[in-house]
Amino acid sequence: PAISPTGLANILKYPVASFIPYDRDIEFLVNTRGPGYIFNYNLRIARSITELSRKIIEELGS
Repeated sequence: PAISPTGLANILKYPVASFIPYDRDIEFLVNTRGPGYIFNYNLRIARSITELSRKIIEELGS
């Protein structure tokens, strides 16, 4: 996944600082390509977080 367990821990500790780069990416996409590209961008992040959470659940269940 795009977000490692260490990265996830940092996001949980410092959410504002962690997500500011995502906001800049989203703003750049809107300004250069239009609002339609935001949906693909957000889906990739959501899928990465979903896959990471599945792996964590599998490891905790073992």
